[in-house]
Amino acid sequence: ERASTIATAVTQARSVQAEAEAQAAAAQAEIAEARNRSRRVAADAKAKAASDLALSQKAEDARLQAQMDEAEARIRGLRDQAMTNVRGIAVETAQAIVQKLTGQKMTTAEVDAAMTAQGAA
Repeated sequence: ERASTIATAVTQARSVQAEAEAQAAAAQAEIAEARNRSRRVAADAKAKAASDLALSQKAEDARLQAQMDEAEARIRGLRDQAMTNVRGIAVETAQAIVQKLTGQKMTTAEVDAAMTAQGAA
């Protein structure tokens, strides 16, 4: 009877041990799956953050490019206006010099044509 009780206890202990090992294996599998999910979530979040950053950077680059284009257009306009003023001053100066040296008056069109012919356009 004692041997039977011991055998039953050993059998029960083995059964409990097998069940505990099965539960431990299931828990390990759940932990591994949770880690994998966590890694996927982290990777997805990182990819989304990188994508959002790229979109934000692209928008900022476009905004800055538009500002640069606008500034360059303003600079070109100011330069063209300044060059027009310089040409006007040059025409007036040439008229004054010709009149001083020759006593003859030249028209703006004549001075302009002479400057263009000399490549001072």
